[in-house]
Amino acid sequence: MDDEDYTVSSELYQEYDYTSSSKPTVNKANAVSKFKFKHPPPPAKTDSDGDFIVSRKKSANKKVGIIEIDVDKGGLLQLIESNILRNKHLTKHPITVLELDFTSQVLPREIVATLAKIPIVIAADVIYDDVITEAFVRTVAHVLSKPPKRSVYIALEKRYVFTIADCDAVAPCYEYYMECLQKLENVHMEEVPLNFPQYFHYERVKEL
Repeated sequence: MDDEDYTVSSELYQEYDYTSSSKPTVNKANAVSKFKFKHPPPPAKTDSDGDFIVSRKKSANKKVGIIEIDVDKGGLLQLIESNILRNKHLTKHPITVLELDFTSQVLPREIVATLAKIPIVIAADVIYDDVITEAFVRTVAHVLSKPPKRSVYIALEKRYVFTIADCDAVAPCYEYYMECLQKLENVHMEEVPLNFPQYFHYERVKEL
């Protein structure tokens, strides 16, 4: 299929007003949303004498950065690059955009070359289709097989649907995802509790 067969769409919850006066730069049909984010300072600490320990700004390491990946369909990579450019005043480290197709049997050379420098991988909203789930878990296995050891954080929402077969609201995509995870070998898995501080302004529900 050609790129023209794909369109980028997004669904925003209505509990908050995400509208922005900014104009889209990639496609005039797109909309620009504004998300509130807060990063509170660390809690105050004291030394053995009871004096406050002053937090000092850490020196920036130019070698530390972020690699953002997605499939190059429907202008997604161009949209990501425009978002990075729009928010460059908020970033202190370099951000690189690369393509990664989960359905590919091999990792791109650019990603393999940088894996040795990547200790943490974050994936979000990738569990919604069984075929893509299989491909995603296979990609995770490839990423974890490359030294050194690293951690992968996967954020997702249990998408409940009502099925005639179950006569109940179930989350089949999530259940299949868990089945695929259990097949991974030499991988330690744990569920991270959602009681950590909330920085983004969103409704934290139990399905997340």
